[in-house]
Amino acid sequence: AWYEANKDKVAAQQTSIALARKAQGMTQSGLAAIVGVTQATVSLWETGAVKANWDKLCAALPELEAYRA
Repeated sequence: AWYEANKDKVAAQQTSIALARKAQGMTQSGLAAIVGVTQATVSLWETGAVKANWDKLCAALPELEAYRA
């Protein structure tokens, strides 16, 4: 139910992670190393399979703050 009510926001968050990462010339592995997770976790964040850790992401990529849930 929550996901259905918030799917547009979740989609914007997913897209924002990949766009911000790529704008910085960062790979998923590079972002993962900075925030202390695996590359697979970053991939899951970007696909929306799991909820992202926004505190860690915003520390690494401050432009993501606008997309924080």
